[in-house]
Amino acid sequence: MTYSIDFRKKVLKVKQEEHLTIAAVAKRFQIAIASVVRWSKVLEAKGTRNRPTKIDMEALKQDVALYPDAYHYERATRY
Repeated sequence: MTYSIDFRKKVLKVKQEEHLTIAAVAKRFQIAIASVVRWSKVLEAKGTRNRPTKIDMEALKQDVALYPDAYHYERATRY
């Protein structure tokens, strides 16, 4: 789950204004300590994964239509 930039800014603002430790602010907002540390370094989230899948989805649909009871390993051998 990716937290919004607004939420990240709010967490860091509360940390700075109230002079809280990383552990204290993480506990207050019920988030991981590692998240607060990471946000302190880089506020923006990493890009989402937009890579194409390795499987041709149309071919997979056809395979499911032809072999509806096939196991995954059987489908994998056909590819």
